[in-house]
Amino acid sequence: KETSHYLPRISYSDPVMMGEIFTGGFLARERDQGLMEAWAVTPLGAGTWLAARAGLIGLQGSIGALILAAGCGVPFRSGILIPGVFLASASAALIGLILARPFRDMLSYFVLGGIASAVINLPILPYLTAGTPALSASWMMAGPAAPSWALLSAAFGIPTTVSPAPAMAVLALWTMLLFVFGRRIFHNSFFRCRGYGAAG
Repeated sequence: KETSHYLPRISYSDPVMMGEIFTGGFLARERDQGLMEAWAVTPLGAGTWLAARAGLIGLQGSIGALILAAGCGVPFRSGILIPGVFLASASAALIGLILARPFRDMLSYFVLGGIASAVINLPILPYLTAGTPALSASWMMAGPAAPSWALLSAAFGIPTTVSPAPAMAVLALWTMLLFVFGRRIFHNSFFRCRGYGAAG
């Protein structure tokens, strides 16, 4: 039982760290090396490029969470865990990419991106440290962190104040909004200048 209370924290913190911190940091490094200009001259549109980046992080997060849960031998609800971790990881990657867009220095982004990540995840920081499952429904609209935490808690059988269905819907909405916003700013910043990205 004690293990099941730690699994939501691990399942959440690992993909979010990868998405918000490292994905953004890699983008800053790519900009410093001029790789974004190379992406911009390919037939890939901004939407395709962004979906591939976020989707890969989501897939990695889901696989990692499944391996972790199966390896620990605790019961879990795969129908909640897999889409929950995928959306949580993908939304974190989108946040990292959006935050990193102005940066060309990896170290600078790690410093400021870490601060931004702490602010974004502020609603659930007490729950990550104390493991308290209860989370007010009012936090669901404050960002993807709260619905992500509610889903991962439910996936491991920890009671929450928000049922999985509305949490999944809110998290999917946040992921879609982040994608639409990210597609627009990356199209305007990189892809439009080479004549690509209008349809991607």
